[in-house]
Amino acid sequence: MSEDKLTVGFKETKEGLTFVFALVKGITSALKDDGKITVGDLPHFLPSLLSVKGALEGIDKVPVEFKLASQAEADELKVWIKKEFDIPDDKMEQFIEDAFAVLLDMWVFTSRYLISQTQEMNEPLPNGTEPIDEASSA
Repeated sequence: MSEDKLTVGFKETKEGLTFVFALVKGITSALKDDGKITVGDLPHFLPSLLSVKGALEGIDKVPVEFKLASQAEADELKVWIKKEFDIPDDKMEQFIEDAFAVLLDMWVFTSRYLISQTQEMNEPLPNGTEPIDEASSA
């Protein structure tokens, strides 16, 4: 696979995650005192309310960002997640950060070795004929 492929970064993904992280932080902060979410907890949710517009505007571009992601971009996103994601429960925070890292690595692996090979198998043959679809020829 060529390393000169088009990349777009993770701008929309980061905006979506900013909203999710703010929402999670708002929920954990609200529940910390009395175990309930009430109208008095509204200030905890202000950051998520301010970031929801940006998160929703580009949500349709997130799959494209992942499809075109390079390993370097995935690594940069992992660093960004560790920097931006913060909740009071350090053990849970580490678990979630590690889970994101594993999922990103799995996505890069899948797109590099499985998706690209599947696409190559479905490309027209040099003589212009289409590859044989085993399922339809049975």
